[in-house]
Amino acid sequence: VSGANVRRCARERIVCNNASGRAVSKISVEVGGGSARALVAAARSNHVDILAVEEATPSTVAQLRAAGIEKLLPNLAGHPDPEGVNGVLVYSKVPLVDVRPVLLGHGGWQIRVGGAAPFTFIAVHADAPLTNVERWRADLATIATTISFTSSLRMLSGMRARV
Repeated sequence: VSGANVRRCARERIVCNNASGRAVSKISVEVGGGSARALVAAARSNHVDILAVEEATPSTVAQLRAAGIEKLLPNLAGHPDPEGVNGVLVYSKVPLVDVRPVLLGHGGWQIRVGGAAPFTFIAVHADAPLTNVERWRADLATIATTISFTSSLRMLSGMRARV
């Protein structure tokens, strides 16, 4: 995670607009690069409750563990990707239940976030419109369909465009 991405992580922090008031952050680790310690420190200092990580490799997971991510956000959904681009992870302070894949160019997850005020969180990593506009459009259609069948959606993370 580059320094710029850690700063962006703090800027992208959003407080979910529901009764849970969960602080949610999303970051791309750019195919497993950068400092896991800096990312965990940023998540801790910003009181992040849910962290979506795009482009995670198995090395990313190991580095985040070594940096203490499991003490801060002990619940994990998703899978790393050896090549990184398709690795989408979601770390959380509260249980993540009913985890379902969202079939996109680079992956995603639809997750029921437990706790006192449960809600649905969707973390996506859509294809880039500049590299493959047709796959990007297909990804947007898949995301729209996923949202339309989700009555309790409270947070969507990882869009490459405003929808």
